[in-house]
Amino acid sequence: MSHRGRKHALKVCRPSEDKGDVGEVSGLCPKHGRGFWRRYPWLIWVFPIAGLASLIWFLIRVVPKPSRATYPCQRIAAPLASGFIVWAMGLVGSALAYRKARRLMGRSRYVVAGIFAAAAIMSVWWSVSMTQGSGAKAAPFVPTDPPNSPMGVAKGINPGRVMWIRDANATSWNGSTSSWWDDTNTDQAKVDSMISSAIQGLTGESSDADAWDALFRHFNQTHGFGDVGYQAGEKIAIKINMNQENSTAGSWSSSKGTPSPHVVYSFVKQLMDVVGVPGSSITIYDAARYIGNPIYNKVRSDPNPDYRNIKFVVKSTLAANGRIGATYSSGRPIRTRASQGNAYPPTCVTEAKYLINTALLRAHSLYGVTLCAKNHFGSVRFPSWSGDGGWTPEPLHSYGQRSNAMGTYNCLVDLNGHADLGGKTLLYFIDALYPARNQSDAVTRFRSFGNDWFSSILASQDPVAIDSVGLDFLRAEQETPGTTVTDVIDRPDNYLHEMAMANNPPSGTFYDPEQDGTRLESLGVHEHWNNPASRQYSRNLGTGDGIELVTQHELWTSADGPIRNLTRERRYDYIQYAINDARDGDEIVVPQSVYPENINLKGKNLTIRSAEPDNPATVAATIISGAGGGPVVTLQGGEDANCVLAGLTIAGGDIGIFCSGASPTISNCVVTGNTGMGVRLWNISQPAITDSLIVANGGGIELSQGREITSSVTITNCTIAGNSGTGVYSGVQTITNSIIYYNDPAQIFGTLPTVTFSDVQGGWPGEGNIDADPCFADPCNGDYHLKSEAGRWDPGSGSWVLDGVTSLCIDGGNPTSDWTAELWPHGKRINMGKHGGTPEASMSLSDAGSAADLNIDEVVDFRDFDGFSGSWRKEELFLREDIDRNGRVDAFDLAAFAEEWLWRE
Repeated sequence: MSHRGRKHALKVCRPSEDKGDVGEVSGLCPKHGRGFWRRYPWLIWVFPIAGLASLIWFLIRVVPKPSRATYPCQRIAAPLASGFIVWAMGLVGSALAYRKARRLMGRSRYVVAGIFAAAAIMSVWWSVSMTQGSGAKAAPFVPTDPPNSPMGVAKGINPGRVMWIRDANATSWNGSTSSWWDDTNTDQAKVDSMISSAIQGLTGESSDADAWDALFRHFNQTHGFGDVGYQAGEKIAIKINMNQENSTAGSWSSSKGTPSPHVVYSFVKQLMDVVGVPGSSITIYDAARYIGNPIYNKVRSDPNPDYRNIKFVVKSTLAANGRIGATYSSGRPIRTRASQGNAYPPTCVTEAKYLINTALLRAHSLYGVTLCAKNHFGSVRFPSWSGDGGWTPEPLHSYGQRSNAMGTYNCLVDLNGHADLGGKTLLYFIDALYPARNQSDAVTRFRSFGNDWFSSILASQDPVAIDSVGLDFLRAEQETPGTTVTDVIDRPDNYLHEMAMANNPPSGTFYDPEQDGTRLESLGVHEHWNNPASRQYSRNLGTGDGIELVTQHELWTSADGPIRNLTRERRYDYIQYAINDARDGDEIVVPQSVYPENINLKGKNLTIRSAEPDNPATVAATIISGAGGGPVVTLQGGEDANCVLAGLTIAGGDIGIFCSGASPTISNCVVTGNTGMGVRLWNISQPAITDSLIVANGGGIELSQGREITSSVTITNCTIAGNSGTGVYSGVQTITNSIIYYNDPAQIFGTLPTVTFSDVQGGWPGEGNIDADPCFADPCNGDYHLKSEAGRWDPGSGSWVLDGVTSLCIDGGNPTSDWTAELWPHGKRINMGKHGGTPEASMSLSDAGSAADLNIDEVVDFRDFDGFSGSWRKEELFLREDIDRNGRVDAFDLAAFAEEWLWRE
């Protein structure tokens, strides 16, 4: 065969000219027959150009500083760059082999030519397979220390305690509509409740005020400042993690992995409204980043103008839009191994007495995890660094990577051991409502929690313990099939070992961040839990002095506590503990006793009641007495009519019941003996108050009134009397069947009341209203029953007595109101006041109806006799069958019943 023939034979075998499968080989569209690459020729160059650009970028950034190879941007560029190199090598190798094969064919050396042709094909295949394969995977994280093997010294009031509060109802984002941080997708009231539960649980106190006082006192005692709480004027810095925000744009994408504005705002509210810290003494900062509008606006939008005195400190090169650029204190160096010399903390920290470390729960592509310890990467300035105004942790990046060996130096120990950072930290906190996949990615659901948002917060006084727990949660998530969390690999816990054993670390490092010759002591306790199912640490198991992970359920419940949650079948020692552990819809029963507590419903729609809410004797003996001033009962989390207080005596506070933006149902309660208002309704509260006594307080009911804040109240069958302030003041009032008397200086004040069928001292316009002495039985001793010549219940003697006068409030209520619970003679009309419409209603002089009409159907017949027979010989108060009202159904009652029946016949 001639050379021409051989060349022709080789040509017809080229895939690009094979017409047998033009759709898949020649680049023609099977449907239209037009060449795809001819239509879009520029696409041929996308990969080579992207690969070359990535290679150049990688070399420019990494060659001067090899540690940058682990940066997120370089982790993206590296596969493109390496793929380009492999592709180029394959292309060059294929071309050289192909040219060699052609020359050999021309010399009739067919076997050797075939080998080189195969090599050309293999070079192309190799380059494609190398660039299409998955990247190398680092080793999964396997702790070097066994489970429940604590190391270090536990810190805190309750040493080693980490509070974990989870409420799935706090987060409701569907992943697409609006943004996770919108008010519609994060429930502020639930977040407030979670933070309240966390600080109370951490300290073992039953109120927020006592919990904060315990935190401040513990800090001051352990730092040599004496047994004192927070003192006016002391400054507090709150460190947040804004790693994903490095520009002044301020707006966030819908899934941006940033701190929750609701969490930051809740912390500020606690400090200002509970502790009493003025806004000018609070700084929220991240000195290496910017603080975005959702957080800034959330805090500053509070109606209290003092919230606008809070300072927001950001990287000096990003100071704008009300944010202040960070400055540093040259006299407070932080020594690390960074080649750029000492780092320095921001002035807002050195000037503060206290620091709150508010971190995020997420993995990290460089360090494995980023929790409380690494949060201080936003607290350092390197003056010798040329960019970012020096506010960058970049010089530290090589000194704590997850790829570093165990037992090696870790810069996080120096940062968190420094007197101005870890040394000033009052509280460590991890915001885990919407964790992100890693430090640069979007928020993600946790497969280990049913593919739901983690919806949690963690709190501790021990920096090592809280990060150890955070690491265990992230590790468990990474081990769950289908998770997006993939960066918790290699050795992310080296820093925890070094921090726990800082006085004698595995690395042998002499950690001395202040350069004063004093070695750090242990910074806290580290261990791993027993397993991700039971999540037990050594203090939980009673096997060591390590970590104690406490949930609200474990903290609040008591095996034999008097207070019961009927819905969950749990018991508690305190009402507040029951509230903390409860969920919407739960029913909490409080037995007869005196409870010196100030309780907060925390935005939960619960029923809290006495054992017998309709029994005045039980109500009188079930007393929440208040402790330490303030409101006895607080509802300020959006509670609605499904939140019920029933059959309780509320006494001894500055305010009895305080509602702000809440609309509960209050029934059969006695609010008395409070130095201020019995009930204060603020910020568009709209409760319904029925069958209640509000007496002998500093005032009756006070309502806010004004543009967009006016509150309203519906008052039915209540007695508001003997208060040393106005009975019902301001707002929108709807009052019926009630008695408002003997309040000083006025009974009702306002322009918007609607009052009907009520007894108001001095009179008030409205249908059925009267102005007459209500004839209370013994108001000085708390007996507000109405006197009656036909019979009045006397709780002192436990019997019915006759008076010499009859109150005009008897039978004075709205004729359409339900009177049927009143005993005969009832006049077939409800009484005014607290006891109207109840079995304790004072009796009427009217003979309307019949004593034997037990089922109130206007007929005395065998159905009534059947009811009478069923109660025969019962000894019980307030039975209709007890016609002579002596507390016993006997022959005398049978005779009276028969007489009524026969008379009716």
